Amino acid sequence: MFVAAYSDNSPQDVMAAWNFQLEIIANSGTTGTLTFQGPVTGTANNPPNYIFGANGLGIAATNSGSILSANDFFDPSVGSGVPVPGSPGANLLQMDFLASSNALGLFGIYADEGAAYTQWTDSSFTTQLFTNVPDGTGTVLIGEVMVTRGVQPVSEPTSLTLFCLGGTILVGSSFWRARARSAFTMKA
Repeated sequence: MFVAAYSDNSPQDVMAAWNFQLEIIANSGTTGTLTFQGPVTGTANNPPNYIFGANGLGIAATNSGSILSANDFFDPSVGSGVPVPGSPGANLLQMDFLASSNALGLFGIYADEGAAYTQWTDSSFTTQLFTNVPDGTGTVLIGEVMVTRGVQPVSEPTSLTLFCLGGTILVGSSFWRARARSAFTMKA
C-alpha cells in the first residue's frame, strides 16, 4: 500500500516536511489481529515516485505493530521544499499488513489527530493540518482493511480517502495478495 500526496492547488502547495501516525483498530465482531508489517522501525526505503525524490533527509518510521508513525523533511541545502503534484500525485510511504492466522473481519485504519501526530509543513515551515484530521486528541477513520479467508489475489488497486488538507491530498492504494483486502485514500 502506498501513502501518496497530490494537490488540487499545484504548484502553490509546496511541501517541506510531512508526518502522520496511523492506528489499526478492530471493529466489533472482528477476530484475530492485523498489524503493520512494514516498514519496520528505522529508516524506511523511499517508495517509487517519492515526493522528495532523492532530496529527503530519510523517512523515519516507528512501527509498534498496531501503530505506525513516519516522517521526512526536504533537504534544506537543496531548497525550501517541493511542489506537490496534481493527481495522481507522488508517494510518501509504502507499507504492508500482516494478518494473524485467526484474523477475520473488518479493521479500521485511523489517523491520530493533532499537529504532533498528523500534519505537513509548507515552504515557510508553517504547520498545515489535514482538513479531515484536525488539531485535537482523537482519531479519525481514514480507511478499512477487510480480512477474509480463501480470497484469491487481487490484481487491481483500491483506494479510500484518508486526509484532506488545504490543497494537498494524501492517497493510499493497495495491491493485496492473500487474505486481506483494503481500500483507502488519505487527503492532506
